[in-house]
Amino acid sequence: MGDLGGPYDAVVIGSGMSGLVAANLLAMHDRRVLVLEQHHHFGGYLQNFMLHRTPFDSGCHYVGGMGEGQVFDRYLRYLGVRDALSVERLDEDGFDVLDYPDWSFAIPMGYARLEARLVERFPDEAAGVRRFLAEVRQEVLQFPMYTLAAAEDPMGRSLDPDRTVADVLDACGLRDLRVREILSAYRALYFVPTHEASFAMHAFVFDSFVQGAYAFHGGGNAVMKALVARLRAQGGVARRRVRVTAVDVDDHRRVRGVHTADGAYVEAPLVIAAIDPKVAVSLLPDHAVRPAYRHRVERLRPGIGGLGAYLRVDADLSRLRGTNHFLQPSREGEDPLFSQAWLEAGTPPPVFVTATSTREPGWRGPHTVVVLSGMRADAFARWADTRTGARGADYEALKAELGARMLAPVRALIPELDTHLVTADFSTPLTHRDYTLNGGGAIYGIHHDMRQSAGRGVSWRTRVQGFLLSGHSVLYPGLIGAMISAFYSCGEVLGLRRLFEEVRAA
Repeated sequence: MGDLGGPYDAVVIGSGMSGLVAANLLAMHDRRVLVLEQHHHFGGYLQNFMLHRTPFDSGCHYVGGMGEGQVFDRYLRYLGVRDALSVERLDEDGFDVLDYPDWSFAIPMGYARLEARLVERFPDEAAGVRRFLAEVRQEVLQFPMYTLAAAEDPMGRSLDPDRTVADVLDACGLRDLRVREILSAYRALYFVPTHEASFAMHAFVFDSFVQGAYAFHGGGNAVMKALVARLRAQGGVARRRVRVTAVDVDDHRRVRGVHTADGAYVEAPLVIAAIDPKVAVSLLPDHAVRPAYRHRVERLRPGIGGLGAYLRVDADLSRLRGTNHFLQPSREGEDPLFSQAWLEAGTPPPVFVTATSTREPGWRGPHTVVVLSGMRADAFARWADTRTGARGADYEALKAELGARMLAPVRALIPELDTHLVTADFSTPLTHRDYTLNGGGAIYGIHHDMRQSAGRGVSWRTRVQGFLLSGHSVLYPGLIGAMISAFYSCGEVLGLRRLFEEVRAA
């Protein structure tokens, strides 16, 4: 049993973006903090993993709002890690390219450029395009924690929290399915169809990328290392391979500490669980929360699980350096990602493709290409009680079949796969579940539909004194959503307005 030290002012469970930001916030304000990570790497979806001695990004393939003075840049400067990070701006004229069977569209940076391109391409939809873009910009202005504009209440409130993306597309009078596809394309990143997705959530994702899309040199691993180093420099402690098995709560519903799988006990009056809410609440003793609350959390709908293909290609892929590609084998409006129709039909799924190594200075060896899609974990139910590396031949055969179907549309984009593919490895929702503990192997935890996103499904607050939740499951998916959720959680202890003003002043 390792000595974890203590007592601490706070224990943070989980070392993804939200957990590391929360730990740094507490350490910056003179709290003695311990971060516990059950995996053998820090970072959650920030981390890189090795295949054939080659690093691949888990989830941080590109980010929005990283230009100087933009939202993510400002937060990282406040946290004291921005100068430790090097970034590369993606192609301003088309950082994301949507490829359909008979048309394509490159999304440029900047609202003026995007509006001009859309209006030129679809002149009959000009009024609707302008109105939709104005709606996005107006919506994000309601959230000072995102814009960092002066405000009395930093929390903010949506103009209409019940609006879906489809509602706004309809209200703007947009009828051309191609335009609707372009303006709702990022549903393929957060895995929610337009008729279920909160417009406020969509506006955050859309706005951050249109502001400016960037890639970190070194991938998400660079962000993780910078945050861990900063935490330790401030006296914080971070430990890997330590799984929390229970949160100790007294008869007055006050946190006292945590128990770990190796028998250690850490005393602390504050625990922030930056993990799947279902796992977090399962750590509490029965008397700590009401059965109705526990039942509500247990019934949270998990998001769509992740499918991944990780390729090494011995060819020049520099043409892909500044762009990502969304490949949609079906015609617009069908959304097979959510119906799972592709699985039954034996056809390829929609996929996201990015050649991450092309953005790394001095990269040597085969280039890395990451291909991502989504699928529900039901197809893997028979292996639910198994672990990675021990699932048998039938599982490997299914994984290989799904991998081949994922790569089918990629071959048109990267014909070099036919002659220069060195290795191809694949992951399933079970792979993601094993490494993150997210239910169903969901990349973004819960399903971020109207009923569950932005605190509607579960708040960062609980009735247990000193027990808080954090992460994209309690706010919005993605790095910015996970980061801001940490500010909300720590704001319960340090004061949200205080933190807000400190970020603005940094």
